Amino acid sequence: RNCGLLKVILPEVYSLIGVVQGVQHFGDVYDHTMSVVDKTSRVLNHRWAGLLHDIGKPQTRSFVDMKVRFLQHDVVGELETIKLLKRLKFSNNDVKQISLAVRQHMRFKTQGDNCPSPKAIRKLISDVGEDNIPIILDVINADNNSHAEKYNAPNQVNKIIKKINELKNDAVLDIKLPINGNDIMLAFNLKPSPKIGIYLDAIKAYCLDKPNATKDECIEHIKTILN
Repeated sequence: RNCGLLKVILPEVYSLIGVVQGVQHFGDVYDHTMSVVDKTSRVLNHRWAGLLHDIGKPQTRSFVDMKVRFLQHDVVGELETIKLLKRLKFSNNDVKQISLAVRQHMRFKTQGDNCPSPKAIRKLISDVGEDNIPIILDVINADNNSHAEKYNAPNQVNKIIKKINELKNDAVLDIKLPINGNDIMLAFNLKPSPKIGIYLDAIKAYCLDKPNATKDECIEHIKTILN
């Protein structure tokens, strides 16, 4: 930044300078980002995810009820991250992991310093894969601790890690559905169609909340949907 190269090499990061945020932050988006980078683990992809986690903010800045908002900056940030990293010739695996962490860094923001429910944690793991949990939680933790002091959430990630270990011990972390599309078609005399996928999504949500559900219970759950 000091010698002028940042604007040339990483214009997406340079554009964070001077982007004013709400009262829950200190400084502009660039200052916040530098704090997040400092607080991530000294692992290259973690640092890159911290650096890029908010690059969607300049494009999404708006005012809602007289307050600064960055609605869906995580979604925009994921797309911008993919473009940036491909430009810099990152491997496909690194692009996928870093952009995923950028997309997921707001996952539990509304929970404050509280631990999400077991269902929400199972859904995170189901959505992103257990291998990607460390980088996602690292960026969330760094972000949680880089706000104005009143708005920090220093304990949330430690609580999540503790809950994940408890779920592992209870053998209900990795949810395997007791029913598949063929089972649904046979049980309800249905033909292949997009509806089968919708029913499977409903069963997945049901099992995230009730991980030991049986096949019969899943069929009964689908009956309530059909009704």
